[in-house]
Amino acid sequence: MSSNDEHRDFASSPSPGRSAESSSSGGSEERSNDDSESSPFSDVVDGDSDSSSDTDSESYYDSSATPPIAIAAIDSLMDALRELKKNDGYIDYGFPWSPDSKKLEGLEATKEDIAKVKSTLTLVERVIPSLRKILRSAEGARPKLRESLVSLSAQRSFHLLPNEVLAIIFEFSVHDNPNMSTQLSRVSRRFRDISLRLPDLWTTLTSHKLLDDSRSRYFCSGQRPLTVSICAHQGQLVAQERAFSLFNFAMSASWRLRSLDLNIRLKTDGAFFMRFLAQYPILIFPALESLSFACTAIADDECVMMIVNAKPFLNWVLPSLRKIRMQNFIPTFAPVVHSQITSYSLTYGDSSIRGVYWILENALRFAASLPQLSDFEVHMLQAYFHPLPPDFKVILPKLSKLTIESDVHDINYLAFLASAIHAPSCKTFSLNLVISQDEQHQLWVMAALNNCRQRLPNVEEFDLVVRKRQIFRKVLVNLVLGEFPRLRSLGFDGIDFDYTSTNAFFPPLRNVRLKNVKNIDHTFFFDFIENSRGPFDSLENLESVAFENCKDVELDEIQELISKERVTWLE
Repeated sequence: MSSNDEHRDFASSPSPGRSAESSSSGGSEERSNDDSESSPFSDVVDGDSDSSSDTDSESYYDSSATPPIAIAAIDSLMDALRELKKNDGYIDYGFPWSPDSKKLEGLEATKEDIAKVKSTLTLVERVIPSLRKILRSAEGARPKLRESLVSLSAQRSFHLLPNEVLAIIFEFSVHDNPNMSTQLSRVSRRFRDISLRLPDLWTTLTSHKLLDDSRSRYFCSGQRPLTVSICAHQGQLVAQERAFSLFNFAMSASWRLRSLDLNIRLKTDGAFFMRFLAQYPILIFPALESLSFACTAIADDECVMMIVNAKPFLNWVLPSLRKIRMQNFIPTFAPVVHSQITSYSLTYGDSSIRGVYWILENALRFAASLPQLSDFEVHMLQAYFHPLPPDFKVILPKLSKLTIESDVHDINYLAFLASAIHAPSCKTFSLNLVISQDEQHQLWVMAALNNCRQRLPNVEEFDLVVRKRQIFRKVLVNLVLGEFPRLRSLGFDGIDFDYTSTNAFFPPLRNVRLKNVKNIDHTFFFDFIENSRGPFDSLENLESVAFENCKDVELDEIQELISKERVTWLE
């Protein structure tokens, strides 16, 4: 949260305990006939009023909505606050690194912001138990949840928090679910006034809501970049009409679009999607940085090919596009767009698709056509593949991060793992797999890592996740270490440790992260320590060792080798 955000005019905000009238733009005081999608500024209850007022309206909250404040977000906030209170050294960098840091990525803080938060940490800690209690009872009737929230807003511990701190909590609350901003604004007038002074809370428009709701959010978002999410289902006319309406509305503000997410659920016919595209033969999005397109619920290959052959994005003008996410679809862009894309995420398959065989070769050739590609993700979900041509490979010269996630047991996919991608500049490699109990299948996976030394010679950070964690899989740790001679950071999740001393081939690790790992002995850490020594036989290069939910760990012996300050143990 940057202090130079001119929109956050808290000097004019009402003081805690007093309500203030707030005007809204664009006719947002009018309430929609659909209570679940009413204006975010209607049905506001004063925080000082009786908490039981108007609690019998069962339609006040959308029954499908997520509880207004996420426990995970509050926990992340508290972790950050406690670290800041203990360690001022991180203050120049905003919130410090923590196990839940990914939830903090969207928030920036200046020294002044952090100082205000630290000064009110005690007050925040008093609120947390109340929040937990309310959220855990959120599965009950929605009127009771509303009553609890209104009561919470009037509690003295919460009531005394300054607006700046509430603003931080609100931003965390909507981080995972943008629609929470509407729920928060209905709790009390004070909550509404604070949320209206945070335009970033209103920048997501979705076709799941009525167009009036999207218009209200648009007018509350100031001049902030917009994220538009459109979902159209074949056979569902209401969903289709909402998708068309929102897309037309978004086109009137195309210069503000930062992210566009299109999800088209097809069964046997893509004609309605062709109608969707026919409205705008040429589209111009000057500020669009991220484009997501998903074709799901597909019944056969012909439906996919019809969309592919239509080349829906060929005539789009996208001068700022950098990141694309595609599901079951290989796009075609203008050559100038190909030359500027740096991040590509590909997903094949979904839970509703059966019997479709994908041509993985096409996807890899598309990735090779992106000369600036630095981040490549491949997600394979219950999919089958045609075999790759013999000796097929793609070279990605500027790739720095490679992520592969798979539920696939197909030998053709494992062949892709073993030989297809060559990235001489790759620094980070993440592998997330489901490995069956079949010993042959496990050997195939290990064989896929055999020639990483040639294909990915400069990897410094490697993470291997084996899912179905109730069954621990043996992983030859020696093999992994031998294939990545420049490794600095190593993470294992869901494996059965299998290691014998190979000190001569041990890379100079700086960080080790072990989660859901079984049978870790101190032999590995003897070699780890021996190869982490820096000048004058010190361990100053060693940064951290983290255990989470690990079994059969000889922790006492490990702590004798490594100072306790560098060891983190999480149950």
